[in-house]
Amino acid sequence: MPSNFAEIGKQLQTAMPVPEFPTASFHNRLRTANARHRSQLLIMSAIAAITILGSGTVLAAVLFGGVRLWLFGDKAAVAIHSFTVITNPNAEDLRRVTADATFPVVLPVGIPKGTHLHNLFFSPANHPNFIDASYEGKTTGASTQFLLVDASTVNHGEAPTLPNGQKLPMGQVTHWNVGKETVVVLGPGQQEEVKAAMARVTPAASLAQTLPLLYRITVLGGDEKLANTADRIAPLTGHSTLIDRGHLSEIAGLAQSRSPMTVIRTNTIDDLPTVGGKPDFAHAKSHHTMETAVSANGVRAIAALLATRVCGSGGKMGSGFTCEFLINESSGHAYGIWVFPLNATTPPTKYEVDATTFRVTRG
Repeated sequence: MPSNFAEIGKQLQTAMPVPEFPTASFHNRLRTANARHRSQLLIMSAIAAITILGSGTVLAAVLFGGVRLWLFGDKAAVAIHSFTVITNPNAEDLRRVTADATFPVVLPVGIPKGTHLHNLFFSPANHPNFIDASYEGKTTGASTQFLLVDASTVNHGEAPTLPNGQKLPMGQVTHWNVGKETVVVLGPGQQEEVKAAMARVTPAASLAQTLPLLYRITVLGGDEKLANTADRIAPLTGHSTLIDRGHLSEIAGLAQSRSPMTVIRTNTIDDLPTVGGKPDFAHAKSHHTMETAVSANGVRAIAALLATRVCGSGGKMGSGFTCEFLINESSGHAYGIWVFPLNATTPPTKYEVDATTFRVTRG
């Protein structure tokens, strides 16, 4: 044994190539998984809201196609197999969905002031004959859903028995027709003003009246009241995004890898199987589209402000943060960032972050 055996061993150990742990890749996969999880929760919520028509179960069958509706007096049943969900749709989304529909879409009008259209659920994806428009009130936070259906596809009579022997559950609804569209509202009749207003409006006019009900900003989760305030104070120029605590928890990793914050824009379930009458998401076939919510440098600007601890510290899934951020990105200007305390009664504080040095100033 050579006298310098130990030294040689250390040299060999030092020279041994050790692959670097792919931290950025790991965080990217984790962020994608988190985004998919949040998207799945949204889809489950949308389905649960629609299936309040019956027992709360979803009975989807291939033989019924995408989404099918049965009306029997003041009762209705829905079978769901495939659909697309868009959260906080923008003007382009709304125009595209209504233009591609198989019927002249008359959107709900006469909606109370301060209400936002926060969710679109439609099927089939390319030429929908079923559109679920969900609205949320500014003050109450209550959600109202309108099912807008191509009248020629509505089934009248009791829902059929499925191959497994079960019947589609039926629940009480209010429904009426506007031209070639059947409108269904969950629960007993409380929409007389909307019904009367829809009878007097054209599809084009209903679209024009609905566009102001869309958020101007990108909303990544968070508190509804904060979202309403952020939408009101956001600049008219540039791109603005409201970031909740869960998404703020991703900022450090994104800033380290110089990556933008991307989010799922649309989520399409191509095939939703069921087990025991309930949706089996584990075996669903789906695809989604992504969009950039905050640029890579915008992420660095947020990280610079977070480093000042104006919003507490991260914690698990952002639970340690005490606020939400609204960031405005406008070419050639500093990043404007408003800090919204979770206590909605406390006004937001504005900061500016230099687009080159990322120096934070208050003002």
